[in-house]
Amino acid sequence: MADAIRLPKDRADQLRQLAQNMDDSTISAAVGRLMQMAREQGLVEHGIPSVQINALSDGLAIRFDEGDTFGFTFSSVQELSDSICPVSSW
Repeated sequence: MADAIRLPKDRADQLRQLAQNMDDSTISAAVGRLMQMAREQGLVEHGIPSVQINALSDGLAIRFDEGDTFGFTFSSVQELSDSICPVSSW
């Protein structure tokens, strides 16, 4: 279930402008992109319990449930992401 967030009018207007300039169709999509940028800068966690993700120069190192660490190229990470995203919207 979605949560509603109340914002001052000027912040809501800024989010609408941001969404429009980012070619996103909704404010939610624009906020999602802001969160992605914040995760990339290490400002917020990725939000997946028991998964560690570290950026490398040529991809990502991902460790699941305290197991072995696996390296992924950026293209294989994109394929993994593309396969997960449709499922997560169920």
